[in-house]
Parts: sequence; structure tokens; C-alpha cells
Amino acid sequence: MTRPIMIKRKTNNSLSLKNMIVRKERWIRSFINTKIGLIPVIANTLTHYDTYGTINARIGINRHNYSIIPGLYASGKPDANSPVLVTANYKLTFDKVRSSLQGISAWILLLDTKGVNVWCAAGKGTFGTKELIKQIEVTKIGELINHKSLILPQLGAPGVSGYEVTKKTGLSIHYGPVYAKDIPAYINRSMVKTDEEKIIHFTTIDRLVLTPIEIKSALVSSIIAGIIFFIAHSIASQSFTLKFLNDYFSFLGAIITGGFIFPLILPILPFRSFALKGALLGLFYSVILAFFNKSSLGNILFGFCIYIPVISFMALNFTGATTFTSISGVKKEIKIATPLYLLSVITGIIIKIIILIRSAL
Repeated sequence: MTRPIMIKRKTNNSLSLKNMIVRKERWIRSFINTKIGLIPVIANTLTHYDTYGTINARIGINRHNYSIIPGLYASGKPDANSPVLVTANYKLTFDKVRSSLQGISAWILLLDTKGVNVWCAAGKGTFGTKELIKQIEVTKIGELINHKSLILPQLGAPGVSGYEVTKKTGLSIHYGPVYAKDIPAYINRSMVKTDEEKIIHFTTIDRLVLTPIEIKSALVSSIIAGIIFFIAHSIASQSFTLKFLNDYFSFLGAIITGGFIFPLILPILPFRSFALKGALLGLFYSVILAFFNKSSLGNILFGFCIYIPVISFMALNFTGATTFTSISGVKKEIKIATPLYLLSVITGIIIKIIILIRSAL
């Protein structure tokens, strides 16, 4: 997590540089004194430190701690008539928003999404009505602005009840464009979205950017699988053996197929269900593997029982990174697929045990 901003407040809620203690972040340029307190002014230009942090987050290093303190921030020189943008306290999301606001004076209200992006946080409920109301009350943003309206990201809509927020805070909700880069144009058009700004694109590059963390999260499983394969083959051979490598590299190939190949070819795979898409890809992988390895019937069945659910599971897991799956649909898929995964893997383990026992006799 980035270093905290610690502010000592007076009882009358006014602030000055003398009565605050702060460990300044690199992205904080200065502070402005307002009637609700001292507000940090952010930098709109990203530095190599931000780029370094983004790369680490993309590959899963310190990903779950890549967050900043929720609350109210300023871009440029905002006043009582400046727009208020609401977003997540995930640092990568915050960087996207602030870098798009060069030359724009606005307030930025960060919700405590536990360092999770807007889309995922809306699904989990952390980018939601309760948290938004809480931050409005804590920051007293309603006392600072005249227009009494907030601009929320379109992808946060599933988690927020605009009616309830307005009823409890008096602030109205507007949903901005999908992409942060379109925010300046949206603001200049008096908060009117074009049809293009409502469309969610999920290009090949968008998908490939997400693959490192998908593969990294599965590497622990591949290491455990490798150890299990080594122990099983060694026991069957009653000596040290490298025969386990064939099974291990096949399993590793399944991880790469599910974590890299699946996102790459996602649009061309049939079926709406991600579990079915992954299962089909897993079937192709298992057939190709059996053909090149000239596998026995037992090993073919083992491959089907292990590699299909592994690739299908990774495909289903990828739903959390996409923007065109419904929360209810994903929950239904998980409920149906999980028992099938377990049954298939258990069957595969039994088949492999039988194969090893027969090879040892």
C-alpha cells in the first residue's frame, strides 16, 4: 500500500499546514485549503514510479496492496462548480483517471474498494451504495459543491443504487464514459455521453495484458502438481526417476493454455459459458497432447480428466477480468462446474494410480 496521509483535524474541521502531519506521496503536488478541510492536489502526469508499480501489479507483485487512502482529492484548481468524479482506490485505476484529467479541474472521490478495480469491486459490493454514502458523509463533499451531482464510472453501476444515494445524501448520480480517456470530452459536453463512450471494448491487447497475473496465480498449483507427480512416479519405480517430467510439462502446458491461449482466442470460441469455452479448449489440448505423445488409453483418459477441468477452471476464473459477464451468470456457472471439476480430477487421479501400479508390477 502506498504511504498513508495522516491529517490532524481541528474540531471546527478547518485545516492548515501547521496542524497536519503528512508523509507526502510522489503523486501529491500540494494542498488546497477549503471550507471542509485541506485537500491534497494530485499530479496528472505519471512518473516512472507509477509505471513500475503498474508493471508489478500486472504480474501480480504486491497486487493486493496496490491501493491508496480513500477520500477526497483535487485535480487542478477545482471550486464549488467543478465536477466530482468517483472511482476506486485501486492505484492503477486512480492513475488512469488522474492522467486523463490534464488541464481539467475536478474533485476525485475515492471509495474504499480494498484496492480492487471498479468492475470487480461493483460485483463484490465494495464499490457500492453503502460505501459511496459513507465517503460522501465522511468527506463532506456535499458542503463543498454547488451542483450537488457526482459522476460515477459506468462499470460501477451494478453496485450502486442511485435512488438510495440521492435519498440519503441529496446528491444525484450520473454515469460517465466507460474509459477514463473520454472523461474530459464528457465533462466539456456538460455530462452527455456519446454512443461510442458507452461501448465496452475488450481487445486482444486488453486480454493479453491480463494473462501474466492469471498464469502467475496458477504457478503454485503447477509446482504442487510437479511434486506430486515426482513422488508418485518415484514410488512406482522404487527409485529416483525423471519420468514424472512428461506429466509435469503436460500440466504446465494446460496452465499456459488456460491462462494465455484462452484469453487470446476468447472471441472465436463457441458457447456463452466460459466453463464450456474452456472445456472445449481443454478437449482440443488433450487430443493434441495424446496424439503427439502417442499415449496409451489410460493416459488419454487421465489427460481428459485432468487437463480439461484445469483449463476450464482457468477460463471460468477469467470471467473476473472481463466486462461482459453477469455476476449471477458466473455464480451459476461456478455452482454447476465445481462438482464436475472435482469429480473429473478425482477420477483422473484414480486412473493415474492404476497406471502407476500396473507399471510397477
